[in-house]
Amino acid sequence: MTAIMDALQTLPLPPPSVIKQLSSQAASAWQNGSRSLVYAHANDPRRFAFWVLSFWRGVSELRTNQTGWRAAQRFLSQPAFHHDDSEAIAFTAHMSTLPWSDKIMVRGFGDWVLVQDLRQFASRDWLNNSHLNVMLGVMYDKIKAIDPAVELRYKVQNTFFCAQLRAAYAARATYAETRSVVRDAGTNLVDAPHTICFISHVRGNHWTAVAVDSVNLQIH
Repeated sequence: MTAIMDALQTLPLPPPSVIKQLSSQAASAWQNGSRSLVYAHANDPRRFAFWVLSFWRGVSELRTNQTGWRAAQRFLSQPAFHHDDSEAIAFTAHMSTLPWSDKIMVRGFGDWVLVQDLRQFASRDWLNNSHLNVMLGVMYDKIKAIDPAVELRYKVQNTFFCAQLRAAYAARATYAETRSVVRDAGTNLVDAPHTICFISHVRGNHWTAVAVDSVNLQIH
């Protein structure tokens, strides 16, 4: 076992694409009688048990996370933040206390975000739907802190709402019997008239805001 661990510490890690491919083929290979792997990318003749895949995946994920976190730290250390680095300091402090293998709930939006993906807020990378849900949640909470009654007049939906709305329309023949988030939102809209607010991804490259006002019967 010592020799195996020494080898794993010195041999180069396969590229993530190779690890992913091997992982997807491992089950069928095992069923076909395979019981070991070789470091073909390193020209090493030794054979290793299948558990080496778990080791590779773990190290690869850790390296990816560390690389991303170092990139975020470099981003936060840019001169642009030097005149007021309070937000950069707060972001770093919070991220340093969170377990990167964990995920956080976007309160009230029915979504979860991997902690390691929060680093993209400290980058120029494209944000995904869940990142935008985090931003919507923070914004909505700040508004409600100023005016708690705003929640009675405006209901903010998550970024998946528009797609769910289109899916409900496509299946409108069975809509009356189907339970869904969209149906619940529509029922609430009738029971207590208010404005539903959400964002929609348009033409694959930008977002636009939509507000359905059931009080004044308008769509903005």
